Amino acid sequence: MSTIKPRTTSVVIYQGDDLERLGELRREAEIAQRAVDEAADKPRRMGDAPSAQAERDAYDAFVEEAAERATVIEIRSIGRKRFRDLLADHPPRMVKDAEGKDVTHDEDSLFEVNMETFPDALLTYVSGDVRTIVAPTFPTSTDLREFVDNDLAYGDFDRLFTTAYMLNKAEGVDPKGTRYSSGIRSSDVTSR
Repeated sequence: MSTIKPRTTSVVIYQGDDLERLGELRREAEIAQRAVDEAADKPRRMGDAPSAQAERDAYDAFVEEAAERATVIEIRSIGRKRFRDLLADHPPRMVKDAEGKDVTHDEDSLFEVNMETFPDALLTYVSGDVRTIVAPTFPTSTDLREFVDNDLAYGDFDRLFTTAYMLNKAEGVDPKGTRYSSGIRSSDVTSR
């Protein structure tokens, strides 16, 4: 039995036009705030101070409303060996450069995998009870594939893939190494 809980994180996918509406409301709040900032140095009558509060409140209210409708996708790491095997199954594509030398396909160079096949394989990975996408739950692998292939927008797919990749590939950090305390760190090993 493992003592390490797999890394997990959540990605919020907004419904329909909610993301666009959030952008509009955010711009309105920013415009209103700029008007407040510009008026701060100008003379005005008593009680005639501009405010951006109504626009900020409208944005915040819509954030709450959109969050109720949003789908939260929970992603988890699948373990070193499983991830390594997936990487091996989807090596980067090789192409010839202008001089005829084999080089990695431009699209594959960043993640060092075949970007035509690896993202789908990672997001739809299911082996026993180990899954990359753990919530929402899908009764079958076919249902999961249908969701990934047909329900997700391309940009949302990319966000999910990048998140899943980084959960599996990124190094962990020392949780005590990120303390806010400015005291001198010491231990039995370094204090001798």
